[in-house]
Amino acid sequence: MARTHEGQGLAATLRIGLLGGFVSILCCVSPVVLVLVGVVSAGAAVELGDTLYYDYGWYFRGAGALVAGVAIWWHLRRAPLQLLTDQS
Repeated sequence: MARTHEGQGLAATLRIGLLGGFVSILCCVSPVVLVLVGVVSAGAAVELGDTLYYDYGWYFRGAGALVAGVAIWWHLRRAPLQLLTDQS
């Protein structure tokens, strides 16, 4: 079964959103992952999370917005031009 252009557009849109969101939440998820893997203790993870969130949170959010913006620009650049006028 061949994938349609609409299906490819939806998949690309979902990837864009997931990538931007993932970059944005790295400040909050990283300490949790480190605890789950067993690299740091819970106390150290809380301290790291506070530092990342309160001191560098806007950097992570800005990076996420930048990634999403670049990905959207890249996707729209590759999308075919669709005319809004009636062709009949």
